[in-house]
Amino acid sequence: MYSSSTLLTVLIFLIIVNIIAIVALYRVNRKRKKQNEKLIAGWQKQNDYMDHNVEFCSRAGEITQQVRRAIESYDTQQMEQDCLDECNVLLSFIHGGSSAQEALILDKKSRCETLGIRFIDEIRVLPADGTIQEIDIISLLGNLLDNAIEACQASGSSDPYIRAESTIKKKVWQLTVSNSKDPELSPKKTGMATTKKDARDHGLGIGIIRSIVSKYNGTLKMNDCGDHFEIEALLFTRKARRRGKQKPSQ
Repeated sequence: MYSSSTLLTVLIFLIIVNIIAIVALYRVNRKRKKQNEKLIAGWQKQNDYMDHNVEFCSRAGEITQQVRRAIESYDTQQMEQDCLDECNVLLSFIHGGSSAQEALILDKKSRCETLGIRFIDEIRVLPADGTIQEIDIISLLGNLLDNAIEACQASGSSDPYIRAESTIKKKVWQLTVSNSKDPELSPKKTGMATTKKDARDHGLGIGIIRSIVSKYNGTLKMNDCGDHFEIEALLFTRKARRRGKQKPSQ
């Protein structure tokens, strides 16, 4: 027979093992839950983007019909202007990015619309495939827009806005995001700290932004203009890789 002290020790040991197992299982389930939530959110973005593509094709068809009516009626002056206006609106939906990049932009636009934030889209072009890794494009653009949305929510402005600009000149990708902000807040002085209560899950964006910019030997400029804030990222694009293998010289 075992002594009472031995049995007590074994019992305590089993209790500790069970507690450790429960904690480990809880963490695993929590991690899987977050992964599932991310997957569902990703699928939702893709579905929204597909709906967006359907709408795009529908509007393109309407413009085609408008051009045909203009040709048939011979009264082309007003219809020509209407057609050009429609084309400009339609072209604002095209940024030259991949489906994932376009889905990201559409998602941020939709979020701004829901929050009553005016989104000024001046994204003319995005880096070509292979010049900058897609995950870096999405992370950089996504974090900049998330920071801008957070600042707009805390700005107290009656007309909060975000302006996103993207151009490529001489193999340099220039991405600029400006947004309205609270004049009393100084993001640069606080190290771009988040204003959200759950700071543990936020506030990492600026670190990711700096890391990506540094990866491509770029520069990051931040300008606090009182009632609005502007951040500009300049990244050197890499030469796109050629698809397929070159034939050996004979």
